[in-house]
Amino acid sequence: MRVLLRTLLPFLLAAAVWGQSDTTTRPQVPGGIWHPAADSLAAVPTSAWLGPEGLGAWARRFAGRGLAEDGPALFVGAMVTLFIVLRGFGNRRRGWLVAAWLLAPAIPLVGLVPFQTVTTETERAGFTLAFTVLWAVTAAWAFLSWKTADSVAPSGFRNPFPTKVTHTGAILAMVGALAVTAVRVPDDCGVYSNLGAQRWVETGTLPYGDAALRGGAAATYGPVLYALHAGVQAATLGDEAFPNAPDARPLDRSYRRPPMFTTKIVAALALVGACIGLWWTASRMADAGTASVCVVLFAASPYVLGLGGKDATICGVGYVSHLVPAAFVAGAMACMTRPAIGGSLLAAGAATVYWPAFLAPLFLGAHRRASTNAATRFFAAFATTGLLIAAWVMTNTRVAAHENAVALFFKSTLEHQEGADQYGSSPFSFWGVHPDWASVLHRPLIQFGGSLSKPTFLLVLAVSIGGWFVGRRSRTARVCACAAAIACVVQLWKTHAGGTYVEWALPPLLVALFADRGDATEPRA
Repeated sequence: MRVLLRTLLPFLLAAAVWGQSDTTTRPQVPGGIWHPAADSLAAVPTSAWLGPEGLGAWARRFAGRGLAEDGPALFVGAMVTLFIVLRGFGNRRRGWLVAAWLLAPAIPLVGLVPFQTVTTETERAGFTLAFTVLWAVTAAWAFLSWKTADSVAPSGFRNPFPTKVTHTGAILAMVGALAVTAVRVPDDCGVYSNLGAQRWVETGTLPYGDAALRGGAAATYGPVLYALHAGVQAATLGDEAFPNAPDARPLDRSYRRPPMFTTKIVAALALVGACIGLWWTASRMADAGTASVCVVLFAASPYVLGLGGKDATICGVGYVSHLVPAAFVAGAMACMTRPAIGGSLLAAGAATVYWPAFLAPLFLGAHRRASTNAATRFFAAFATTGLLIAAWVMTNTRVAAHENAVALFFKSTLEHQEGADQYGSSPFSFWGVHPDWASVLHRPLIQFGGSLSKPTFLLVLAVSIGGWFVGRRSRTARVCACAAAIACVVQLWKTHAGGTYVEWALPPLLVALFADRGDATEPRA
């Protein structure tokens, strides 16, 4: 615990020292979460959000609606984590540190969710404090994961339970998470990618070139995410799938939208895929019982069960954007002895939500450690799959004569998510509540560079390239720890809801913390 506090202290002190102006403004939807298109509001000064006003507002929301709605998920996740971790680590101090590490993001997340409506200065102070603490915890996760990747000692965890017990627990945890998936309301990514997939089949063009969707939320996600939803719609709806004419308008009352259960099925498949990839990776590195422990810690975690109560969650199985890329990354981890399959899975994951692309140097270095042939096969599969997806996007995106399909795709996806005129101005983020800091660290350095010239993106790029050197000299568990670090660093750059995507980092982190037995059990091709 003291080690974790010492790690967090520099971030909290920096927040107190740097300060913030009272005059910079940020917009808000009347009676709801801030949004770029609404009237502007003054940013909260440091003395307010870091003082009694902000602490009081956050504590009231945390102890009130936060625990009232998130108490069950938080209690289950905390009890499961503490029970397993404290019994499995012979070093009790190490056990408490790992438990605090895994549960730390839940505290700011539970405190953040009740601010669904921000209407007073005091509530804005609490909202700012919650996102600041979440950003600091995410930075701490990145630091500790990178430090773990640099370690040479095994994790020290030993499964304290009979293997049959852990297998039963893993099955029950997965069944419970699937049951929660069935009742959770899908997030906006699920709703809009579901709609975009239906429109793609009905119109013959991906949403980036759909005149009725382009420039909007339904045209901002990766092509593989649309393909997954389209496949589930076709498989489950049969003749009822894709019922509208190509010229139908999605905003018309007569337009038949796809049912929400199809995106829930995508989320359920992603959950199962992530659990299988996690189990397979851990079982090859440790044993089947430890692998099932990792599945329990993932599927029963509060981040997968979802925090946010019954009305609106902020993470978990309601979010395909959280689970689908995690499943592809877990698959790539499981295929460390099958470089071609792993390369294809990682490229496909990057075509759902872009962040797995930053893992490519790390995985390439890890395969290079095994052999030059393995690295060549991984790179060839990653590049070939990426090029095939790019060709598919170009041939399935309708553009005007003066437009370029690649430029339109980039503008519709990454720039929509991070550009200043869209989600890049979202106040539902660390950078949104600290506009003065964003004006220095989160603003493009060159005008035509867009979001790819932000200092925060350059940090992500540097860490991603650094992954090559970690992979070259590290066993698989250390590679997984570095993957968790990269997943966290990406969220320090990501504007909207950065820090809430805990599911991205959790599977590789669990492998590093619980399945590392040293070089003696390193899986070989």
